[in-house]
Amino acid sequence: MKDESDIIKDMVSKKGNKKKGSSKKRHGSSNKGELAQHKHCDVCFKAIPFNKADNFCSSDCREIRTEKVKRARRQQYIILAIMAAAFIFVVFSGLR
Repeated sequence: MKDESDIIKDMVSKKGNKKKGSSKKRHGSSNKGELAQHKHCDVCFKAIPFNKADNFCSSDCREIRTEKVKRARRQQYIILAIMAAAFIFVVFSGLR
């Protein structure tokens, strides 16, 4: 599994390799100047088809997002435990 920073670096290097001034195709649109329906990946913001069920372009992005959610949830539990311990300490130390 690639690290999130590695994926972003790859994206930036690929974007820099494109020729400037090249004509851009509008996939799935009939009128010139009209954009095709699409949405963006939640991690790397790459355009993905609008009818795709999830909001990720690849399994790597899905894994990165899952790890971020797990890390955030773990942080929330730690903060909650610290607050509970502090509350208990204040309650019991104030009884004297």
